[in-house]
Amino acid sequence: MKDIKKTLIQTTRALSGKSDLNIYFSDKAHVTTQSIFLPDLISDKAHDIEILKGQADRLAFSYRYGYSEALVKHFHKASKNFIYSMFMVETALCETFGVRDFPGSFNQLQALQADELKFFQSSAPSMAHEIYTASLILKEKMGQTLSPEIKKFIQNMSLFMSSEIQNWLNSFNFETLENRITAYEKLQEIFMKAYKSQQAEPTPQDESFEGDQTDTVNGSSSPIGESESLKEMDGENLKSYDSGEEKEDGYSFLDMNQAMQKFFYVPETYIQPYKAYTKAHDQEDSISHLVTQGEKAVLKQKFAHIAKMHKGLAKRLSKVLQEKLLSTLKQGWRFDQEEGVLDASKLASFIASGHSKIFRLPQKKDVMDTTVTLLVDNSGSMRGRPIEMAALTTDVLSRTLDKCGVKVEVLGFTTKAWKGGESRIDWISEGRPEHPGRLNDLLHVIYKPANKPYSKCRDNFSFMLADDLLKENIDGESLKWAYNRLVRRTESRKILIVISDGAPVDYATDRHNPVGYLDKHLKEVIAQVEKNKNVELLAIGIGHDVDEYYKNAVVIDTVETLADTLLGELVKLFDH
Repeated sequence: MKDIKKTLIQTTRALSGKSDLNIYFSDKAHVTTQSIFLPDLISDKAHDIEILKGQADRLAFSYRYGYSEALVKHFHKASKNFIYSMFMVETALCETFGVRDFPGSFNQLQALQADELKFFQSSAPSMAHEIYTASLILKEKMGQTLSPEIKKFIQNMSLFMSSEIQNWLNSFNFETLENRITAYEKLQEIFMKAYKSQQAEPTPQDESFEGDQTDTVNGSSSPIGESESLKEMDGENLKSYDSGEEKEDGYSFLDMNQAMQKFFYVPETYIQPYKAYTKAHDQEDSISHLVTQGEKAVLKQKFAHIAKMHKGLAKRLSKVLQEKLLSTLKQGWRFDQEEGVLDASKLASFIASGHSKIFRLPQKKDVMDTTVTLLVDNSGSMRGRPIEMAALTTDVLSRTLDKCGVKVEVLGFTTKAWKGGESRIDWISEGRPEHPGRLNDLLHVIYKPANKPYSKCRDNFSFMLADDLLKENIDGESLKWAYNRLVRRTESRKILIVISDGAPVDYATDRHNPVGYLDKHLKEVIAQVEKNKNVELLAIGIGHDVDEYYKNAVVIDTVETLADTLLGELVKLFDH
């Protein structure tokens, strides 16, 4: 796996035209002005590797030929689906330019193109299919060879494509940026015309909270039904098809978020400023109020069993950290004192001048003037061993730091619901306005406030094991919340440690906002915290490389090493 990633990084840099370009691996592939984020390698199967190679080449070409401040500025106020459509075409153009300049990449892209075709064949036709088909025709017009399967797809879809899109394809030259901007202006006009013509004929929506089938790839509410995918439909079906998919900008679209994340790449600049649709349903509460009395007894017993299993680890952690903190209290000296221990280096000056300040006194490091905040990811993916070790570790560290006079706060973050909560229901009832922002209700959990001793909070750590608590994770706002609590503390030194097992994920928010929406906000919050420098920020990723977000990050491969890693990092911090 490491060798494959190393090769991909080298190849991507070469094809991008920038030898020092930052290349990262992430669950969401995208391009920024400074970096390319490649998709994580799921397996070492030959097919998966071939697809990843194709994705890497496509991203490199998108960076080399596609990113333009002029394009960004010109269309920065355009609607989401128009932006997606424009970059579906842009991706095809960049790939064509890339294959023209680097013919060897053609074979690399074949597996990706086949996978992409299957994606569109598996769902009933929509406006997204029209734009995708237009991008394929454009590739062929500009000299790229298409597979027989793709040609057959174009043949079928040409019966479905509107005359406006077909005329648009034939009316423009796409070789230069100026020509592309002019072409996209015309495409935007087509969108607006269709939007206005369909304003009077809204499509009925299924507004149910649980189902939300109107905006899923395989959940079409069209008259055709699920089984009649594009692959199975003949020309007559295509001609007469009237989609019932969810409409934006007046057009029917399949799940564009999914398509854009997997195959086409929108520059991060287009991602809308972060906002919450509403904060009315967010909750911040003590963990003791979030579990029932019956649950508490069971969770205490479960935690006691885990603590007993790791009794040796807990005892060792406590001993090492306590010894370290107590020893740091006595490190160093204060010089030029009028009394204390004689400083031999000052004897000569004393004899020569009679200066009396020739003594030194032990210098104590005031580690007690420190607050440590532990912010724990309480998402569903932490369920099982990760959350057990997080609970045990935060318990041990809280107890030990408390003994040494260091203030410690333990916080958790999750959401109140899966797939959107009351925020999402509000959004649906208000007509699903575009660019909704965060669509789930935050749940911020307080396990131990900094101003309360460990003895009054010890049971709270066991409640971290409550299964119903663990849902989705919206990291940016949660980090901001923990940071704001910490900076209000009066201690002179403030340390914030984030424990997480992955990137921000919230189904409803991800689904109805541009690609990378939550990622971008987390990076913005981190950048602000790191810039202010009034808080020392450290992150520990459990089985997930978090250094794409945090400058000061540590990754652990197994949850069993969490306690030792966290201890080691704290020891290093108190050495400063």
